[in-house]
Formats: sequence, C-alpha cells, structure tokens
Amino acid sequence: MKDKAKITTIKDFYQEMNSLKKTRELILNLLIQDKKPPKKLIDSLNSHLKRLKSIKKENGNFILVSNQINLSFKLYYEISELEKDIIFLKKGEKALLEYFKKIHKNFKKQSQKLINYLKNQKIDFFITDRDGTINNYCETYLSSIQSVYNAFFLYKFSEKIKKSIILTSGPLNDFQKVNILSKGNFIFAGSKAREFKYLKGKIHRLKIPKNEKKLINSLEKSIRKVLLKKRFRIFKFIGSGFQKKHGEITIARQNILNSIPRKQSLEFLSKIKQIAKNLDPSQRFLEINDTKLDIEILLKSNFKTFDKGKGLMFLLNKSNIHLSNVLISGDASSDLSLLESSKALSKKVYCIFVTQNKQLKTKIKKIHKNSIFVSSPDVLIYSIHQISKT
Repeated sequence: MKDKAKITTIKDFYQEMNSLKKTRELILNLLIQDKKPPKKLIDSLNSHLKRLKSIKKENGNFILVSNQINLSFKLYYEISELEKDIIFLKKGEKALLEYFKKIHKNFKKQSQKLINYLKNQKIDFFITDRDGTINNYCETYLSSIQSVYNAFFLYKFSEKIKKSIILTSGPLNDFQKVNILSKGNFIFAGSKAREFKYLKGKIHRLKIPKNEKKLINSLEKSIRKVLLKKRFRIFKFIGSGFQKKHGEITIARQNILNSIPRKQSLEFLSKIKQIAKNLDPSQRFLEINDTKLDIEILLKSNFKTFDKGKGLMFLLNKSNIHLSNVLISGDASSDLSLLESSKALSKKVYCIFVTQNKQLKTKIKKIHKNSIFVSSPDVLIYSIHQISKT
C-alpha cells in the first residue's frame, strides 16, 4: 500500500476503511484456498494500522473533521481488530490465543467450557446475531469491517454444518458492506430477517402493503434530501449512520462521545419529525422513537411487533428449511425471540450468549436451562473454530 496523505476528514477515514475491506477480502480468499497470503498484503494491513494510529488525537480520542466540526472517535474496534489480524497472519493461531488471554479475563477457562459444552455434539444449524455476538462492537457501523481471523474462523465452522444463519437488525445492504465472507454455507439476514439472501443468491423480502411501501420510500427520499445539506451531511457518518431497513429507517443524530453540537442534533431531530408528520399527519402508519443517539422510524402495522423470532420463521418457511440440532447465539434481549422460536422448532437446541448481564442470564435460563455464557465474541469465535477441527 502506497503512502498517502494523513487521514484528517471523515471522507478520508471511510476511504481508508473501504481500502482495508478489499485487502481483507483478498487475504481471506487466499486462506480459504489454503494459500499463504504474500508479505505485501500483510504489510498493507500494517500500513492501514499506522495510518489509523497517526490520526490527530485530543483528550485521548481521535479527531476527524466534517464541515469544520471536530468529531471525536475512539476507533478501538478498527485498531484492535487490525492488531489481531496482524498477529494471526504473522505469528499464527497460537500467538492469537496468547493475545486473547491477555486482553480477556479467563479467556482459556471460558473457551474450554464452551468447547466442552459442544464437544461431540451434532450441530446442523448455527443461528446467530452479529454485533456483540460473533463480531465485536464498533462505535460506527459502516467502519465495523469484519476482520480476517473472525471471518476465517466462522468459515471453517460453517463448512462442518448444514447452514449458518447470521441474522441482524441492521439492513441487509449495510451488513454486506462490512462483511468480507463470500464463501461457505451462509444465509445473511437483515432487518430482523424481513430480508435475507443465500450467498450470491436471490434476495427474499417480507411483503409490505403498497401504500405503506410508497410511504416508507417517500420518507427515505425526503430524509436523503435533508442529508444532502451541508449542515446535516455528518449524520450519515456517525454511529448507526443512515440505515434503510426493510419497513424501517434508522438515522443517527449523535455519537457516543457527543461530538455533535446539541443545537444541531436537536434541529436535525425536529426536521425528521416534521417530515414524518407531513407524510403521515394522523400518525396512523409511522412510529418515531428517539434513543438520543438514533432516530428510529418504523411502519406500525406489520413491523411494530416483528422480532427476530418471527423473522427466523419467515426465513425458514421461505427457504423450506427444517431445523434440527441448532446452536443459537446472541448478546441482548432482542435475541431471546431467536431462542424461543428455535426451541419451538427443534428438539435439540444449544445456546451460547455473549453477556455478563445477570438479568439477561436469568431470562435466558428460564427459556433454556442448559445455556452457557461468555464475555466476548472472541471467546465464541475462537471456540467454535476449535470445535470445527475435531
């Protein structure tokens, strides 16, 4: 990778992440073919890492400029996943394990517990959430590019079973922008599985009534017009960004470090609320939820109570898949419906949640007593890779 000018703006940053994705895809496809990646590709990862680390810092946070506003970012995910990839590719799996043991408390103990839980068990299907479960959390969705070690370990596990279903709340289109897997027994599902596709296959979507589809499309078009304005362009590039889900729209109005001036954030919120009100004066079809970080707008009729469990049922029916011997993984309350639906459809269910939340653990145990818990996606990914070897 040739030396470039320093990363100073949001635009520079996303160009860097797009370039990183292409590099990781090349490396992964070589590994899948049992070929050793050339030194120049690994050196390219080092160049990406150095460029990210060289971004200007203030008060311990990295600063990127957009429309003369200094935005603060931790960039922990982007940097730490690159460091893990470089260790994995330069020194191998054992070195990566040692690194995991350094950064995660009781990593080896947790991993062994998970391996013992699944050891000698027949698993036909792996159904999992993405962020916080098989992928570490990132403060900005569109920069959460999947790491090489993560994709390779998932691929190896997927080859040993019938199907792996990765089911996320985010839109399918955005999921594909951050995913580097292009081979394996995968089904990718977005918008809580209201939309899904097999690798390189047709996209299937839940039907939306014509009038509601027209309404959500008009909403998208109007919001995109607002986002073209210089003052509001930044909201596409922080946190969740702009996500056009199937039957729902999510748009960020603040990041976790509160970089956006409060007045500007509230002005944007007001603009979005006014657009929704103009399109749906009686508030019959659209519901707005402000989380202080994101503005969520969804269609009430078919989507208000649509959870991942219902999405899984839609996916299975459309694909004519009959579940057996299922491994379910999640990290939040929104993933409980996945577990409930799987238990209703398969006699044998294994459950691993990535959580340290005691209340969530209690809820999970009530649904499936024989569940286990780990503290990090790294534990889960590393462990299922070890299982795939046996």
